[in-house]
Amino acid sequence: MSLLRRATEAHVRYHARHRLEAVVGNHEIRSLVEPHRSRVLALRAEYEAGFRAIVEASVKEGCFTVASPGRSPRTRSSGSTATSPCASRA
Repeated sequence: MSLLRRATEAHVRYHARHRLEAVVGNHEIRSLVEPHRSRVLALRAEYEAGFRAIVEASVKEGCFTVASPGRSPRTRSSGSTATSPCASRA
């Protein structure tokens, strides 16, 4: 299974199991008070950077192409460390 697929599955599983946390992290950040707001924003930025790195590695490996990997949709990373992002492409 590819790194991108595993990351996406982990992301979906998290959102399904932690609905309230996902809503706060995605839609209610402006309502949080400091230092909680800054902490959630920092975690979100780290998560997004990891997912973006997976997309960019997948493009580099030739798994697929995107118009601009840096502008891909805001998503999250599972933190997986597979060696080839498209190891199972068929």
